[in-house]
Amino acid sequence: MMLDENKVIETMIEYLQANGYDINGQCSTSQSGIDIEAQHRETKEKYFIEAKGATSSKSSSALYGQPFNKNQIKVHIGVALVQVFTLYERFHKMNAKIGIALPDNENHRKIISSMRTQVINSKIDIFFVSENNVELYR
Repeated sequence: MMLDENKVIETMIEYLQANGYDINGQCSTSQSGIDIEAQHRETKEKYFIEAKGATSSKSSSALYGQPFNKNQIKVHIGVALVQVFTLYERFHKMNAKIGIALPDNENHRKIISSMRTQVINSKIDIFFVSENNVELYR
Protein backbone atom coordinates (compact mmCIF):
# COMPACT_ATOMS: atom_id res chain seq x y z
CA MET A 1 0.00 0.00 0.00
CA MET A 2 1.27 3.46 -0.90
CA LEU A 3 1.04 5.90 1.96
CA ASP A 4 -0.05 9.44 1.35
CA GLU A 5 1.18 12.18 3.67
CA ASN A 6 -1.87 11.97 5.92
CA LYS A 7 -1.29 8.24 6.50
CA VAL A 8 2.43 8.87 7.20
CA ILE A 9 1.40 11.47 9.80
CA GLU A 10 -1.19 9.16 11.36
CA THR A 11 1.27 6.24 11.62
CA MET A 12 4.02 8.52 12.96
CA ILE A 13 1.66 9.87 15.64
CA GLU A 14 0.81 6.32 16.75
CA TYR A 15 4.55 5.58 16.99
CA LEU A 16 5.27 8.71 19.03
CA GLN A 17 2.36 8.06 21.41
CA ALA A 18 3.57 4.48 21.93
CA ASN A 19 7.00 5.93 22.80
CA GLY A 20 5.83 8.33 25.50
CA TYR A 21 4.89 11.43 23.52
CA ASP A 22 1.71 13.49 23.67
CA ILE A 23 0.67 15.17 20.43
CA ASN A 24 0.37 18.94 20.83
CA GLY A 25 -0.48 19.67 17.21
CA GLN A 26 -0.76 18.18 13.77
CA CYS A 27 -1.52 19.39 10.26
CA SER A 28 -3.08 17.48 7.40
CA THR A 29 -2.16 18.09 3.79
CA SER A 30 -4.95 20.68 3.56
CA GLN A 31 -3.36 22.77 6.32
CA SER A 32 -0.09 24.64 6.61
CA GLY A 33 2.25 24.49 9.54
CA ILE A 34 4.31 21.93 11.40
CA ASP A 35 3.04 18.46 10.50
CA ILE A 36 3.54 16.98 13.98
CA GLU A 37 4.31 18.72 17.27
CA ALA A 38 4.84 16.39 20.20
CA GLN A 39 6.18 16.48 23.73
CA HIS A 40 7.49 13.59 25.80
CA ARG A 41 5.29 12.95 28.84
CA GLU A 42 8.20 12.49 31.26
CA THR A 43 11.19 14.43 29.92
CA LYS A 44 9.07 17.23 28.39
CA GLU A 45 11.36 17.09 25.33
CA LYS A 46 9.65 18.53 22.26
CA TYR A 47 9.64 16.88 18.82
CA PHE A 48 8.80 18.62 15.55
CA ILE A 49 8.31 16.44 12.48
CA GLU A 50 7.80 17.19 8.80
CA ALA A 51 6.10 14.40 6.82
CA LYS A 52 5.96 13.49 3.15
CA GLY A 53 3.91 10.86 1.34
CA ALA A 54 4.48 8.45 -1.54
CA THR A 55 1.43 9.64 -3.50
CA SER A 56 -0.94 12.57 -3.59
CA SER A 57 -3.60 12.69 -0.88
CA LYS A 58 -5.89 14.82 -3.06
CA SER A 59 -8.45 12.83 -5.04
CA SER A 60 -8.64 15.67 -7.58
CA SER A 61 -4.93 15.34 -8.40
CA ALA A 62 -3.73 13.48 -11.49
CA LEU A 63 -1.18 11.83 -9.20
CA TYR A 64 -3.78 10.54 -6.75
CA GLY A 65 -3.01 6.87 -6.10
CA GLN A 66 0.04 7.03 -8.39
CA PRO A 67 3.56 6.81 -6.95
CA PHE A 68 5.70 9.91 -7.12
CA ASN A 69 8.65 9.48 -9.46
CA LYS A 70 12.26 9.85 -8.33
CA ASN A 71 12.48 13.53 -9.35
CA GLN A 72 9.26 14.37 -7.50
CA ILE A 73 10.61 12.56 -4.43
CA LYS A 74 13.83 14.59 -4.62
CA VAL A 75 11.80 17.81 -4.68
CA HIS A 76 9.67 16.65 -1.72
CA ILE A 77 12.76 15.70 0.29
CA GLY A 78 14.36 19.05 -0.60
CA VAL A 79 11.29 20.91 0.64
CA ALA A 80 11.28 18.79 3.81
CA LEU A 81 14.95 19.58 4.43
CA VAL A 82 14.31 23.32 4.12
CA GLN A 83 11.42 23.00 6.57
CA VAL A 84 13.33 20.97 9.17
CA PHE A 85 16.48 23.09 9.01
CA THR A 86 14.24 26.13 9.55
CA LEU A 87 12.59 24.35 12.49
CA TYR A 88 16.02 23.48 13.87
CA GLU A 89 17.03 27.16 13.81
CA ARG A 90 13.79 28.07 15.58
CA PHE A 91 13.80 25.40 18.27
CA HIS A 92 17.31 24.00 18.85
CA LYS A 93 17.96 26.30 21.82
CA MET A 94 15.16 24.52 23.68
CA ASN A 95 16.82 21.17 22.87
CA ALA A 96 13.89 20.12 20.70
CA LYS A 97 14.25 17.15 18.38
CA ILE A 98 13.54 17.63 14.69
CA GLY A 99 12.64 14.90 12.21
CA ILE A 100 11.37 13.98 8.77
CA ALA A 101 8.90 11.11 8.30
CA LEU A 102 9.06 9.51 4.85
CA PRO A 103 7.35 6.54 3.24
CA ASP A 104 9.42 3.39 3.49
CA ASN A 105 10.04 2.56 -0.14
CA GLU A 106 13.01 1.99 -2.43
CA ASN A 107 13.21 5.48 -3.95
CA HIS A 108 12.94 7.36 -0.66
CA ARG A 109 15.59 5.09 0.87
CA LYS A 110 17.93 5.50 -2.13
CA ILE A 111 17.74 9.28 -2.01
CA ILE A 112 18.32 9.44 1.75
CA SER A 113 21.14 6.88 1.46
CA SER A 114 22.81 9.03 -1.21
CA MET A 115 23.18 11.71 1.52
CA ARG A 116 23.90 9.23 4.35
CA THR A 117 26.91 10.99 5.87
CA GLN A 118 25.24 14.40 5.98
CA VAL A 119 21.96 12.98 7.22
CA ILE A 120 23.67 11.13 10.06
CA ASN A 121 25.88 14.13 10.91
CA SER A 122 22.92 16.49 11.00
CA LYS A 123 20.77 16.74 14.07
CA ILE A 124 17.73 15.75 12.03
CA ASP A 125 16.09 12.36 12.56
CA ILE A 126 14.81 10.52 9.50
CA PHE A 127 11.99 8.03 9.96
CA PHE A 128 10.86 5.52 7.35
CA VAL A 129 7.18 4.80 7.76
CA SER A 130 5.28 1.80 6.43
CA GLU A 131 1.66 0.90 7.07
CA ASN A 132 2.41 -0.72 10.45
CA ASN A 133 6.00 0.22 11.24
CA VAL A 134 8.26 3.19 11.88
CA GLU A 135 12.03 2.84 11.62
CA LEU A 136 14.57 5.47 12.64
CA TYR A 137 17.26 5.68 9.94
CA ARG A 138 20.82 5.15 11.13
